[in-house]
Amino acid sequence: MKIQIGFAERAFGVISLSILSGVLIYSVYEQSGVDVGNTTEGLIGVQISCFAIYAISLCLSCLRWKNFIYAATRDKFLLILIGITVASVLWSDAPELTTRRGIAILGTTLFGWYFACRYTLKEQLQLFAWSLGISAVLSVLLAIGLPSYGVMSTQEGGAHAGKWRGVYVHKNVLGRTMVLSTVVFLLIASGSRKYRWLAWTLVALSVILILLSNSKTALILLLAFLVFLRLSRTLRWHYNVLIFLLMTVVVVIASVGILLVGNLDNIADATGLDLSLTGRTDIWAAAFDKILERPWLGYGYGGFWLGLDGESRYIWLATKWTAPHSHNGFVDLCLDLGFIGLFFYLLSFLNNCIQAVRLVRSSRTSEGFWPLMYLTYLLLANLTESSILRQNDLSWVLYVALSVSMNKKSNV
Repeated sequence: MKIQIGFAERAFGVISLSILSGVLIYSVYEQSGVDVGNTTEGLIGVQISCFAIYAISLCLSCLRWKNFIYAATRDKFLLILIGITVASVLWSDAPELTTRRGIAILGTTLFGWYFACRYTLKEQLQLFAWSLGISAVLSVLLAIGLPSYGVMSTQEGGAHAGKWRGVYVHKNVLGRTMVLSTVVFLLIASGSRKYRWLAWTLVALSVILILLSNSKTALILLLAFLVFLRLSRTLRWHYNVLIFLLMTVVVVIASVGILLVGNLDNIADATGLDLSLTGRTDIWAAAFDKILERPWLGYGYGGFWLGLDGESRYIWLATKWTAPHSHNGFVDLCLDLGFIGLFFYLLSFLNNCIQAVRLVRSSRTSEGFWPLMYLTYLLLANLTESSILRQNDLSWVLYVALSVSMNKKSNV
């Protein structure tokens, strides 16, 4: 019976991670005649599925309520941030929407707490690997077997036509997810002898899917991660050697940065690079104007991007782009919760980075690199997209779970 219960709970974990990552949502809704666009927010099926996940997580957490309470109070900065998020209904421009999203972010955070309370970092990595592996295989099957669902069409934008999206809502989502998949299976391949061949196979499949998605951001992220993963292994070296290496890396990066900044125009002309990052810099400039109007507490959680009915109207008219968000997680956090919200998130993030480096140095396992890899991914991904403090979103679940796990006495 215990074995069956353990298997069922692990299956629940894998299925929940897949649902929160958006697997197959596009296919199911498009088959029903519903146009979901580039987002899954507001879909009743998603809301019901997420509510079920959070309800089951709460019940399972009650069985281990002492451990759950201990886990939930490990990151004080994170607790304060969640408190500000829920309280923002008091000053939100859209109190009803903030209330709904506030309840959803509580549920998302609760699942992250449960995940960290129930599983060690190694077990979390294994369950996430199962979810990613299933998603990668299904993406191939859907794109080949049902290309009308797994491949983007001309109706969704001529520039994206023919690009693979697999089981996700957009090609860029597939690309970013497969970057994580590559990193996860590289870590498993370097730490497991029994399933090493399978892990390397899935590494190759993940890279192929990145190429087929034609997501330039994902390609840049992949290359950055391959370099960073190699460099992160030096964190286990002796302090004297490590300090010398870090100083060398800083000097090299600073030198390259100065050269790039001084020759941006020439580089852009030679490569065809869009210095506005496809209009993102225009959005950021306009968003900063609105941040300065309410700098401390923002417009309330989910209270800014309301189309032409909200303060986002200014950005839409200024940029001639009906953007659903700022395409920068830190900018969106400022718009929602102001500099105070950003301050507590950065405190939590910085503390977790310190703990992640300590874990790399103290452990001798491959999964010891996972928190540092994910935090780096989260930082880089949120420079051009927005996934910080998002309700019903896998990125926030993983951040909460890692934050709790690294602040427990026993990590791995």
